[in-house]
Amino acid sequence: MNYLNRLAAHMKRRPFFLTGIVGVLALLLAAFMAQPLRQVTFDTPPPFRDAVMAVEWAPSPVTMDVVLGKAPERAKRIRALLEATRRYGLFILAYTLFMCGFAATISLVSRRRHYLLLGIVALLVGFADLGENGAIRSLLLLYDSETFTAGSADYLRVRLFAWVKWAGTALYFAGVGPYL
Repeated sequence: MNYLNRLAAHMKRRPFFLTGIVGVLALLLAAFMAQPLRQVTFDTPPPFRDAVMAVEWAPSPVTMDVVLGKAPERAKRIRALLEATRRYGLFILAYTLFMCGFAATISLVSRRRHYLLLGIVALLVGFADLGENGAIRSLLLLYDSETFTAGSADYLRVRLFAWVKWAGTALYFAGVGPYL
């Protein structure tokens, strides 16, 4: 109990302390998530410099063919992207917790409950990112299989979830802006 009292006192002096720790954890997980992608060279269509952004923002058979390349490097690239998307779930959890914690903390500090709505937006962003991640994984898992059809619904799902995620992120930061 003494520990909890000390923690509560510390949180009153530094209300963003725990949220900051979660934010640092999210940054570390971002580096962990990207590590498999650094071991493989990807070609990306203009204007993209990053394979993940190309797949996320311009999911199409043409983009996928450029990013994944031809055999034999295609299998390595698919494995790297699958491993990165597998790890990405931890990053999504960490940044969603950070965004929710930040919203809750600014609500407590400012004594304005409407900032709690940003926590709901943060959850929407996290769920949209999970959906996008799942759609990208579906594309990658089926890409060279006989059941794969170019232009499948997975491309549309990637686009839809990407737009929801980034629109939600913009809404979140627009909502946080007045506090800052």
